[in-house]
Amino acid sequence: MKPYALDPNRILQQINCHDRKRQWFISISWGYSIQIYTYFLTAKELATPLLTFKTWRSSSDGPFMFKTRPLGPDACQRPVTYFMDGVEDVGDSGTKTWYSVADKNYGFCGKSEHSQVTKMKRILVTSMTMDPDYWNNVRAEVTMLPGD
Repeated sequence: MKPYALDPNRILQQINCHDRKRQWFISISWGYSIQIYTYFLTAKELATPLLTFKTWRSSSDGPFMFKTRPLGPDACQRPVTYFMDGVEDVGDSGTKTWYSVADKNYGFCGKSEHSQVTKMKRILVTSMTMDPDYWNNVRAEVTMLPGD
């Protein structure tokens, strides 16, 4: 867990963005994986994790303590996934993390948009070390509605 040792405040952070030029939707789970989608996803869909696992004793999709979205059978409707394979401390500048394309990306998709993504073998992510007091400055207001 070297990423945790270098930047513990960022370890559970997920970043979602859109590459307008290529029309890619990108989800980075810092210190773990990157998923690139070549089709449109809403921000809500992108923030919801894929169901890539089953329960131990059955083949059902639940129950789980968090909401997931299904991983479809069509390889063209799945993200191209990269997993972290290196991290480096760059001093006051923060960290660099490297992600390599997964050996298995859930099957073959013949679409040109998809093959453009799979041609990238590595992705470099740079980030500033997150200040531990960052979350202390975030305000959240909770309002309970009748029936909740």
